[in-house]
Amino acid sequence: MEQHIRVMYDTTELRSGDLMFRNGLSAESLVVTQASNSDYSHVGIAYHMPSGWHVIHAVPGEAPQGEPEYLKCEPIADFYDPSRAMAGASASIRCDNASALRAAREAFSKVEQKVLFDNDYDLNDTTELYCSELVWRAYLKEGINLVNDGNSYSTIYPELLWTSPQIAKRKVFRTTIEK
Repeated sequence: MEQHIRVMYDTTELRSGDLMFRNGLSAESLVVTQASNSDYSHVGIAYHMPSGWHVIHAVPGEAPQGEPEYLKCEPIADFYDPSRAMAGASASIRCDNASALRAAREAFSKVEQKVLFDNDYDLNDTTELYCSELVWRAYLKEGINLVNDGNSYSTIYPELLWTSPQIAKRKVFRTTIEK
């Protein structure tokens, strides 16, 4: 009998603009967690829509075969689907709700513009974005630098966002094993 780990995400205190973290199951996820010594390999931004909570993110390997890897906005249940996630968490940025919402809308505008995933992880090229770059740039537009620690980075890993001094509150989601 096959078992699945299910992330028991919680939206009760969530606001648009909160950061949504997950540890994925792919080989790429393993590389990211090992390279950054992190529990999380991926990050997106929560966005409340009329149909419910969604996550805006940039991810490789989830587009249908032969389709471009555009940034996406998908239901939170899909973001934390057992085929994609084995751990998850959320984090709120130290800012007012209006700033957080504008950051989420900025990220969503990149989905609407059909921006592609940045397979080169190049911070100097803003025509394509990877997950942490999307989040970082959305908040940077609000004047909030999530990685302003005096260092210069060639790649921003989710761990840099998770440990940012701009985080006001972190919530680690529990997981369960389902048969």
